[in-house]
Amino acid sequence: LHRLGVRMASLTWNRRTMLADGIAESGTGGRLSSLGVEAVAEMERLGMVVDISHLSAAGVDHIAEVATAPFVATHSSCRALCDHPRNLTDSQIGLVAASGGFVAVNAFGSFVSETAPTIDAFIDHLEHAATVAGADRIAVGADFIADLVRTVDPILGRQLLVDPADLSFIEDLKAPADLVNLSERLIERCGPGRAARFANTNMVDFFRANLS
Repeated sequence: LHRLGVRMASLTWNRRTMLADGIAESGTGGRLSSLGVEAVAEMERLGMVVDISHLSAAGVDHIAEVATAPFVATHSSCRALCDHPRNLTDSQIGLVAASGGFVAVNAFGSFVSETAPTIDAFIDHLEHAATVAGADRIAVGADFIADLVRTVDPILGRQLLVDPADLSFIEDLKAPADLVNLSERLIERCGPGRAARFANTNMVDFFRANLS
């Protein structure tokens, strides 16, 4: 993968792989396998970044124990604001930040609010994560997956941790073309400097410093 140009990867999706358990397997208490620990070490040796967004809770703790380089969460929201298993606890957000990585907040509606997801609710997640981790460790990880979810195999759909027939998206933040709506509201609420850090600067700075 590294020879093909890949510089960031996850060990699993929602389910179990040879490397680790995904968040849908959290009831097992599964951490990284021995091969998963070796994979993390090899990724770090090659200058690749580990993404923990779909990893089980025990797996996140295990990554924090074995990692010697920054790791990231590319599309995860805050459990403190929306109690969904795909979201990160404040403790997990702190682990990512302590490693030197970033948390990119997910805009998928079911992860933003249990009732009515809005752009303001999404920004609340950004601000909460910034309070926990520091404003320089937070980014936007929109996760625009509407078309993907509606075309997945039914068996795969059952692994999404949401109902594919009843998807919840932020009404004015469903696709890349809607990012202008987020930018405008970010500037209004956070000011241009902080908005720029959340929108791109933090992530760009991280990749410049950590990719090889």
